[in-house]
Amino acid sequence: ISRPRPRVPGGRPVCGQQQQQQKQQQLVAQNQQATVTSCGVAALDALIGGGLAVGGLCVVDEDATGAYAGVLSRYFLAQSLLDGHHVMLVAANQAHSEYLLANLPDLEEGTKSQQQQQQQQPAGGIGDSGAGNDDGLAIAWRYMNAPQFEERHSLDKSTTGAKSFDLSKKLDLTKLEEAGSLRLNVLHLDEFGSFPANASLALDQIRQRLVDGGPEFRYPDRPTEDTQSLLKVVIPGFASPLWGRLDNESDALRCLYSLRDLCAKHLCTVWLTVPDCLRLQRPILSDRMRHLVDYCLRLDSLQVAGGRRRAANPLYRDLHGLLSLAKLPCLPGSAAPVARPDTLEFGFRVRRKNFLIQRLHLPPDISETASRVSKSVPQPTCGTSAQGTPLDF
Repeated sequence: ISRPRPRVPGGRPVCGQQQQQQKQQQLVAQNQQATVTSCGVAALDALIGGGLAVGGLCVVDEDATGAYAGVLSRYFLAQSLLDGHHVMLVAANQAHSEYLLANLPDLEEGTKSQQQQQQQQPAGGIGDSGAGNDDGLAIAWRYMNAPQFEERHSLDKSTTGAKSFDLSKKLDLTKLEEAGSLRLNVLHLDEFGSFPANASLALDQIRQRLVDGGPEFRYPDRPTEDTQSLLKVVIPGFASPLWGRLDNESDALRCLYSLRDLCAKHLCTVWLTVPDCLRLQRPILSDRMRHLVDYCLRLDSLQVAGGRRRAANPLYRDLHGLLSLAKLPCLPGSAAPVARPDTLEFGFRVRRKNFLIQRLHLPPDISETASRVSKSVPQPTCGTSAQGTPLDF
């Protein structure tokens, strides 16, 4: 993603003036060259630098069951379809694609933004140190003004363009089709084909879709303010057994190289998930794939047999799994990453209506102020010895 990125529908500078177009995309504030698009989860967009860069590849290492990676894929699909982008879904079979499209989350209705809720919240809330709040819940003073993770990253959805989805409601694609805003192509692989044949089929269809679009998906020589189209490719379960037998690991790497070449020349973003069995059985291939892509997210479930020992930890009591940022891209022309989160490992919960991401640890108490009470250790004097425990030193 080192080349200049043109503006796409809704693209706007983060620190520039507000535009009247859609807000599903924005320019990175550090360079104003890379264009990003939302992945559907506002908290995840904030962690990876505002969203997925146009022309980038994002790999999601699935959990043991693949359920939570499927939730993120449905968020990404719903966000892309509602934004009016061109979407191409590469599924292993028809049953898989029908399940994904039938369970897309719909927009949340009848809710207020978190900004309005904070504006309407009375001043004498929890943690207020003013007078008259003696009956409120008291917490440590150093954490009194620290905002929660959801408040800091899900507060302003206009900066990331992520919509508010409700997992309990299903998106009706027929309404989008009747309105003429449904731009979806579904590709099914050959169930009896080999991996090289299925990979070639998928690459040919993606390349043909980009070529048929003509200048619509092509990078202009000089970026202009004209709206550009964007193709989002979703590949769930890449290199799984349903793709055919993978005899040579170079076939999977060659497929990723081809996808990078297509994304470097066209307005295209690829979102693909890798099954957990590939990471366990072929760790070297998994590491090489992570080296080729721009973003790499890793999901680890705490609800399966392998995660029960960690689930017994009180730290993971209210969590369903862990989200790790394995790789983030660098800014064009710089070695600095697009984002610098406080930590690279977060926890997540899947509720009935939404997908929540939260941090695991509070900031360490390294302050040098008189904030903690310590026992006074007697100092030895001339002819006397210190009165303390043998462990004091």
